[in-house]
Amino acid sequence: MRERPGAPLFQLGAGSYVLAPDGRMLLLDAERLGERYWSTPGGGIEAGETIEQCALRETLEETGLRVRLVRLLSISEFWRGDRMDGVGFLFLAEPDPWPQQPSPPARDGLSHFHGYGWFRREEIAGLRVPPDELYLRAWPTEILTPLMHRFEADD
Repeated sequence: MRERPGAPLFQLGAGSYVLAPDGRMLLLDAERLGERYWSTPGGGIEAGETIEQCALRETLEETGLRVRLVRLLSISEFWRGDRMDGVGFLFLAEPDPWPQQPSPPARDGLSHFHGYGWFRREEIAGLRVPPDELYLRAWPTEILTPLMHRFEADD
């Protein structure tokens, strides 16, 4: 892969797993680049933002919810061959205040949102979700110390 002059070495991003007080997780019915999944909010860090500010902003932009970050759940590295392409930070978040009504926009960047839902752990098994989602292996409340992940691109 040929590098673009002035291109960043890698992307930085942050997102959240938003849990309601009853333990249900908020998922967005989102379509991006022709793929449609139930996903969680997140995106790229903007100039002047901290990692936490990015997670809060992305959650607000994509869900309409104000949240409080509880703790860091994971740090993920994204690789293409022998080149690290990005780093993502994932937080556990709670709506603050509660209750709030989610209101995802029709579009945000490359994503088109079709709706949302609050799901219990056992309900997620029947949904189309990205195969590498952390919550498929461990529910957010079970993760007490941050996990490290490495994801390889499929190209």
